[in-house]
Formats: sequence, C-alpha cells, structure tokens
Amino acid sequence: MASAEQGYPYRYAQLLSRLLGVKGEQLTEVSPELIAAIILENDRLEFSHLAEESIAAGDLFVAALAANISQTAVLNPTSSGMLIVVEGVANLTALPILLRLPTVLTGFSQITPGIPRDTRKTSGRTVGQMASRQAAAAAGNLIGFVPATSIFFPPRGLAVLIPSTAVAADTNVVNQSVEALWFWRERPVEVTETRQ
Repeated sequence: MASAEQGYPYRYAQLLSRLLGVKGEQLTEVSPELIAAIILENDRLEFSHLAEESIAAGDLFVAALAANISQTAVLNPTSSGMLIVVEGVANLTALPILLRLPTVLTGFSQITPGIPRDTRKTSGRTVGQMASRQAAAAAGNLIGFVPATSIFFPPRGLAVLIPSTAVAADTNVVNQSVEALWFWRERPVEVTETRQ
C-alpha cells in the first residue's frame, strides 16, 4: 500500500523529476516562466516506466464445454496491492462477446500472468492474470459488447480493477469457445484509491 504522500500530484511530480533529471527535493516548478503540464489521459507510452506503471497484454483461449458458458478474464489478485486499468480488448471469437464485471472470483482456473508490453521490464511477469471459467450461466454485471472479430478500446479505458476484482468476456452461448486479447496498465494502488 502506498503512503499518503503518494497521491496523484506526488506521482506526477516524481515523473517530471525523472524526465528532467532533477535530483534532490521534489520538483514543483521548472522556472518562474515555465510550468509543467501533463495531460493525465494522454500520457505517452514510454513514460509508463518512469511513472512506475507496467503495460501488459494477455491472450487466452477457452475451449467449449457442453452445457456451459466459457469466460476469459483479467484478474487482479487479492493481495496484489496494484491498480489495473483495462484499456481494451480484441475479440478473437467468431461471435460477439459480452463484457462483465464478475461479482465473485470463485471458479476461475487456467491462471497465467500477462506479458509486459515494455521491453524495459526485466521480470517478464505482470500482476494482472489471465483466467478462464466455465459455468452453466454467465455471471457478472454487464458493462459492454464487442462485435465478432473486432477491437474495443473506449477512449477512457474499459475497467478499473482494484485487488480482488476482474473483468470477463463470454459469448453467452453454451458449448461455445471464446478467445480475447486484453490490454492493460498496472501500478501500485494509491491510498486515496481504496474501495469506498
């Protein structure tokens, strides 16, 4: 868990200090004539490493199972201490998929970490995990729809996952396989971002 000083202003002051190579105290201004303007929703991809974010992707195919609906998902594990922002999804299935926020995380299996999309990340692992689930009925609150073999990238992102949450995709059809390629960012949860 991050300390109270590590809210958004502190995090972006740290990013600006790293970008400009400033050492020592926290940077509050560059000069009296210049101010730093970072548009939060338009951060450049290469800034993610400096902002202590990881960018990741993960593809998971879930086979058909008689009398069951197959789901593929991105999970944020219970004790991760991370915030995951799911940016978008590519539907690699021949049918439309429904996007859901599961209310319980039981029953997920085939759990594997995602793949970092930044080659500067040396560990080769992500906190976010790909997972599958098969059940007689699709569960979770419906948040979106993606046509067959198409890509869905909402301008502000698809979902924000605190620890112990997930976003899942299914066709809502029994005995049907599903495959999705997910894209997300992950970073430590700030004190101000806990569940209310």
